[in-house]
Amino acid sequence: MISLVIPVYNEERILPDTIAALSGFCTREGVGELIFSDDGSSDGSAALLEEARRRDGRIRLLRNPHRGKGGAVRAGVLASRGETVLFTDCDLAYGADQMAGLLRAHREGGADITVATRTLGEESYGGYSALRRWGSEAMRRLIRLRTGLRVRDIQAGLKCFNGEAARTLFARCRCDGFAFDTEVLLLAQREGRVIGEFPVKMPPQAEQRESRVRPVRDALKMLWEIGRM
Repeated sequence: MISLVIPVYNEERILPDTIAALSGFCTREGVGELIFSDDGSSDGSAALLEEARRRDGRIRLLRNPHRGKGGAVRAGVLASRGETVLFTDCDLAYGADQMAGLLRAHREGGADITVATRTLGEESYGGYSALRRWGSEAMRRLIRLRTGLRVRDIQAGLKCFNGEAARTLFARCRCDGFAFDTEVLLLAQREGRVIGEFPVKMPPQAEQRESRVRPVRDALKMLWEIGRM
């Protein structure tokens, strides 16, 4: 069985489209459980998800206190039951086709973890401004230098795990913020887990999406979290 984990925080505006898109994706790809992990939303997200859960038996809703994206993803992964565990963001930034491609690459590649990898090419970052591309690359280089991680793109919000690896690694994680990707991959690398990479392209509308990321403040917080690791 495949488990798909989606962290949610005040996503009432986009959830109807996300639920509709994921319904078709889950049917096509054989996803057995769709876990929405609500990070203490204060809007109507939980009510929308409760209604969706009544209509679709694959949907599970976890209601967590507000801790951060890392805490929400960790709760969803630890509650999963699938032999394969996939997680991505609620806005489905990479689209169903690339999610399906990552799943296929993971099945065929034999890795414990397969991560989406954005490159610096114009085509791959077509939806980002030059400033955002530069900032993303600078942050990646800094994280790799600080941690010794050999993964080229640590922060892309699309990753696939073998179920055993996912639950074992996330059970050891403590980071509730945006640096949770770094923590789980660092643990995996230190354990000798095999990490594969799958190239993805950012959609043209990526720069126009509403984002809760505060580039300078969140980058400094991430570096502090990585220092604690």
